[in-house]
Amino acid sequence: MDLRILVIDDDQATCELIADSFEREGWSVAWCTDGESGLALAREQPFDVGLADVNLKDVNGLQLCRRLTENVPGTPVVMMTALGNMPAVISALRAGAWDFINKPIQLPELRTAAERLVRERYRPEAIRRLVQAGFRGWAARWWTEWQQPAHAQDL
Repeated sequence: MDLRILVIDDDQATCELIADSFEREGWSVAWCTDGESGLALAREQPFDVGLADVNLKDVNGLQLCRRLTENVPGTPVVMMTALGNMPAVISALRAGAWDFINKPIQLPELRTAAERLVRERYRPEAIRRLVQAGFRGWAARWWTEWQQPAHAQDL
């Protein structure tokens, strides 16, 4: 499966670091350094995960998150910020974020979050297809097995 992530951060070095890390894991990565460009990219092509900074120069990251979830439904958004306090987390979740990552970014933590979101996003579709194909027992077993963290690398 060709997984795609959109990275929106006004720090180009952060975008490049995240892009390099995900590309080494086989992901396709698009990144930009402003919110409006990120929103335009998200409207033009599908992404499996969106990653956006809370503090962007051109738009408020929480407003961007809200706009992404409204204009590109179904794409989970992970918010990241250096201001990792509880009010910031709550604000991000209320804006529609699926997850929240503190800066400085820990790449293994970020990849784990992205992989979990992809599993959550595609699991219902995969199970529906198995049931429709007559593999109800296999679908139930698959659902149970994929609940285990050991399968995170098997996306």
